[in-house]
Amino acid sequence: MSDRPAPDANRGDTRQPVPAQFAHVVLYTARYEAMKHWYLQLFNAALVFEEREPLRAFLTYDEEHHRLLIASKPGSVDRQAGTAGVAHMAWQYHDLDELLTMYARVRDKGIRPFQAINHELTTSLYYRDPDQNVVEFFVENFASKIRMREVMMDPARRNIFVDPDKLHAAWRAGAHRDDLQSPVRVRAWVAEGKL
Repeated sequence: MSDRPAPDANRGDTRQPVPAQFAHVVLYTARYEAMKHWYLQLFNAALVFEEREPLRAFLTYDEEHHRLLIASKPGSVDRQAGTAGVAHMAWQYHDLDELLTMYARVRDKGIRPFQAINHELTTSLYYRDPDQNVVEFFVENFASKIRMREVMMDPARRNIFVDPDKLHAAWRAGAHRDDLQSPVRVRAWVAEGKL
């Protein structure tokens, strides 16, 4: 018997295999030390191995041998605004407690999100690395995957921009996770200036 979930009828050919997991990201940079330090801080990661020639850092935050590879490319040109390519990379936390604990840890190291959004289906924090790549950390706002998909497909869904400091303060003051993730409640709290 397989531990794999039932195939998704919305996927192409459900008889074909799909990847088991997303494994790692490789980032080329002309700012090697700054990028390495930033990602070590952001992910509370371990430097598994650092190769000197070519200069590369293999980082992980779990049991995987590496989740991020930062590779030095001296003289590489920064991406220009409006350039096609990857818009952002996203990582999910188990719950809001973990997300906001991470937020406070990296905020205290000088790493702040440039944007915090309740997308109705997720609560997300967006960060820019030293090369201006965007990293999203998020939690799902609903326990049911079916409900998540319904919310995502709802044409009336709207982003709710929140103040991450106010979100963290409300959480620290004891506000319940449901109040801090429910789009209806978050929208009301933003209107009242609480988030």
